[in-house]
Amino acid sequence: MFTKVVPPGSFQFDEQATEIHVSSRGLRGNDLSEFVKQAGHVFVDALPQVKTAEGEIPVWMPAVGATEHYGPNRNGDGFRDSVCRDWHGMFEKYARAYRNHKNKDTSKSYGRVVKSAYNDKMHRIELLVAYNGTEKAAKANGGLLADREMEKLAKHEPLPVSMACSVAYDTCSGCGNKAKTRADYCDDDVCSYGGLKHNIGKTASDGHMLHADNPEPYFFDISHVFRPADRIAYAFGQLKQADALEKSGADLAAILEISVPLEIISSHIVQPHALRQFKVACDLRTRDQQAAQWTAWDAALNPNRDFETIAVTTPLQVKEAATALARAKVVLPPAQFFALICGSEKAAEIATGAALAALPGIWTQLSERNDIEQLLSANPYAADGVRIPAETVAWADKLAADFSVDRRVAGQRLLFRQVDSQESKFRTKQAARSSTDLATHYALYQLGFLSHWQDRDSDFPLTTALTLRQNYLL
Repeated sequence: MFTKVVPPGSFQFDEQATEIHVSSRGLRGNDLSEFVKQAGHVFVDALPQVKTAEGEIPVWMPAVGATEHYGPNRNGDGFRDSVCRDWHGMFEKYARAYRNHKNKDTSKSYGRVVKSAYNDKMHRIELLVAYNGTEKAAKANGGLLADREMEKLAKHEPLPVSMACSVAYDTCSGCGNKAKTRADYCDDDVCSYGGLKHNIGKTASDGHMLHADNPEPYFFDISHVFRPADRIAYAFGQLKQADALEKSGADLAAILEISVPLEIISSHIVQPHALRQFKVACDLRTRDQQAAQWTAWDAALNPNRDFETIAVTTPLQVKEAATALARAKVVLPPAQFFALICGSEKAAEIATGAALAALPGIWTQLSERNDIEQLLSANPYAADGVRIPAETVAWADKLAADFSVDRRVAGQRLLFRQVDSQESKFRTKQAARSSTDLATHYALYQLGFLSHWQDRDSDFPLTTALTLRQNYLL
């Protein structure tokens, strides 16, 4: 899955974003005639049905132009006429107004898209954005006051906006190659125009501008940006103007660290097994920021315990061990988990320090991976579906006294265990070469455990909290 940025000025529209002055009797007189000149009757006819709350300031703006009429932007993205017509509704469904694409937190938004439409005459998507014009409106929308946007509009200054969308794949305009990630882009060995990998946005001798066609764009972000440069290249703070001209829309999205809404990501996951795990991962992502404060059960989770491991040298043995542990309601702490999958305590000792440091925040990183569906579909720690050898069952049951997150068992440990303040013998300052990969493996292990108990455990919120807290016991 791609995330794309459509920078300001990507399409040469003559019109600028304009505040709509709607009286209690509707749009009338000179305000009406001026608005019709800009937007035609597409929005004028729809305005009576558009509902804005008290304090919201409606602003009309052109957004995306059809490739057949405006061409692709110089960052190499195009949106065909039929795509604009069929997919503009994604703005209404998902988009909020942000600044400089800081969209990870909806409480940092400044408004919402209340209406989108495709203007057949002008061949473009147009939007009606309701900005938070008062503190009351900001509070009602769960966002912030759009004071800087309102100031610019009041002074009749340009309000440059940039958009973001996600696509499951894009298509090379030269050879038709479909790519799910930038690594899948074509090169000059298959594309007569040189390929998107190294020539996106370049104009060939026949006048064709090589670009990525985006067939199913989920638009989710419309951001005011503050530093205009070239027609489409804005210095976002992270980019110089010259650099921006050489970047694709996908490159810009990666540099700006734009977050795709989780509901859009889930809409791309088609395998039920993966979708089930993804929903658990989304819940963990939401809880992750709180987990650093959950200290009440730490004594029960203290990982400084002797650990009897077993051999897990094949994928089947890994799955058997994970399933046996899940059924015993055991979540191994990170150090013990690394000892299990690395095959020896020495290997785990080398890996644990750096891998532990990568665990806080792992759920945001995991949920936004482009290969999330493949990752979850092949999760080697997903419990169930295998017959477990008796010795593996006995091993997992034996660990329950020290590592179960069952309320009763963990509660007993909380009452009777003396907290060992010494560092775990598995911890080390030596960085592991693949520490992030190890942290991902541990997250997948936790996900497999919680997916097993999601519909079986009446104590699931506590089970989730105790499991997630393991990532913060450094």
